[in-house]
Amino acid sequence: MSTNEQFKPVSDYEGEVFFINSTVGVVDAINERLAQLSAMTSITYGSGGDSFRGWNDEIQENFHEGINRLVTEVKGLFDVYQDQTK
Repeated sequence: MSTNEQFKPVSDYEGEVFFINSTVGVVDAINERLAQLSAMTSITYGSGGDSFRGWNDEIQENFHEGINRLVTEVKGLFDVYQDQTK
């Protein structure tokens, strides 16, 4: 059995597959991505938001695309978590 056969594929976003072999791993991955999302979104409002809105449109668009990718990953991870805990 190859290394990847022992792990369940968790998320497939634009060809990238993450392999996690336990419910704890899925929960850890969800928590990691939520922490990243929290950090990223914290600079888009309040006093940080003033600076963010000063960035050029391309940078803002790329930034929001990064947030969208993380949200998509969290949704996929949560689906796997639900499957593992049935």
